Amino acid sequence: MNHNRSSTQRLEMQAGQSQALCLPAGTQVRVHRGSLLLTEPALWLGETMHRLSRRLHSGESHVLTQHGWLQLQASRGLTVVELHNTAVPAAAAPRRPVEHAATPVDSAPHAHGHAH
Repeated sequence: MNHNRSSTQRLEMQAGQSQALCLPAGTQVRVHRGSLLLTEPALWLGETMHRLSRRLHSGESHVLTQHGWLQLQASRGLTVVELHNTAVPAAAAPRRPVEHAATPVDSAPHAHGHAH
């Protein structure tokens, strides 16, 4: 049985309108009409938060590399956007780091954690 599900959501936005969406990594954002400014989920580099933005025009797309909140803002006229998600269902994907994850590498008894 295939547990992965794909879903497609279509948004229509007028110039200046924005949408904040929480989407999983692997979601494809495709502009079918108009143009928009896509601001990706926040990245932490050291102690500094960065938000990367890119402009997408009709016919262009971008695939999200990380889970999180992004913002879409329509630039001019009617903008039609399609969000296509082929990622693992949200219930199966971790939403935050697991605190009791694997044993740290430096304390593992053998190179790959195999016990002999």
